[in-house]
Amino acid sequence: MDLTQEFDQLLDTKARQLITAAREFAGETVLPASRLAAGAHEWASATIRAACGIGLGGMEIPVALGGHGMRYLVRARVAEELARVDFPFAFALINHHNAAARIAAHGTAVAKDRFLPPMLAGDSVGCTAMSEPDAGSDFAAISTTASRVTDGWRLDGVKRWIANAAGADVLLTFAQTNLAKGAAGIACFIADGRNPGFTRGPLDPFAAMGAAGIGGFTLSAHHVPDDHVLYPPGEGFAQAMAGVNKARTHIAAMACGMVAASLDIALAYARKRKTFGKSLLEHQGLRWSLADVATTLEAMRMFTYRAATLIDQERKEAILAAAMAKKFAGEQCLPAIAGCMQAMGAVGMGDDNVLAKHLLAAKAIGFADGTTEMMNERIGATLA
Repeated sequence: MDLTQEFDQLLDTKARQLITAAREFAGETVLPASRLAAGAHEWASATIRAACGIGLGGMEIPVALGGHGMRYLVRARVAEELARVDFPFAFALINHHNAAARIAAHGTAVAKDRFLPPMLAGDSVGCTAMSEPDAGSDFAAISTTASRVTDGWRLDGVKRWIANAAGADVLLTFAQTNLAKGAAGIACFIADGRNPGFTRGPLDPFAAMGAAGIGGFTLSAHHVPDDHVLYPPGEGFAQAMAGVNKARTHIAAMACGMVAASLDIALAYARKRKTFGKSLLEHQGLRWSLADVATTLEAMRMFTYRAATLIDQERKEAILAAAMAKKFAGEQCLPAIAGCMQAMGAVGMGDDNVLAKHLLAAKAIGFADGTTEMMNERIGATLA
């Protein structure tokens, strides 16, 4: 029994069934829909809708609101299984789920009734808009503004590098209500992309990341009623940071999925391919290189599953654990996948397997939801 199976045994039957459903969905639906060529750039909106159809859009959302009420570790495991096949799709689906989960946890009754049913069905897709052209890791520096008006709020600003921005219409938009207050002035609003004052921007053509639909949008005098305020002024920054541990950990889980899939493919090839009268796997040098990858994968999973467990337990140690899981994944994912490709020679770069696509996506691990350098800052702060 490997580490993944050990942790799955900690879950109840319903949770294990959902993970199994995600694994089967990845092979039967995500893989055929995925354009394996590295330059493919099509947002996976139809596949997101199909995933919601089997309940993957409501993993952590309470049963009373139409979800499954699962623990966080289930989200991490589902992300891992989906990323084995297609990291950008996994990234897009989890971001949609997170937007719905935030509304379920903190939205008003009006917002829940308005947005949750279509989001759980996949008829509306959500995104969380934090980053801007001049504010990424320095979240407190956002310049999108929210101004009080008689019947709600007026939003003005530009968001960029947002997953699902290609077509999302439920946009959790963080904005500054008082520039003089800095982080203390940040709030979050549920902007509706179907209403006036919203302009969708062009996609960011990141190699191998097309399915995530990464792009931006502009808000100009976009009106948000009071009952669509998600986090009021003063709470936005803290709530954004509260979700960071989960984001960092599920990114690490996706890295585990890509490395696991790459190792499986390399091992299958090395067992079958013959050179100098024996299989590649019988050559010590190659066998040792894949042993390094297997060891790295086990360590990645240990970091990731520990962080997920601490998050479920709501322990403060989750902050450090999530940063370490994300840092280790960001540093080790790319060389591990490259090692699997090297074991396969030129075959490893072919469009008929996912290694080349995983290799490109692996670089995104070091950027998404906080750079590796930001993880070092977080870890270093605990040392100080």
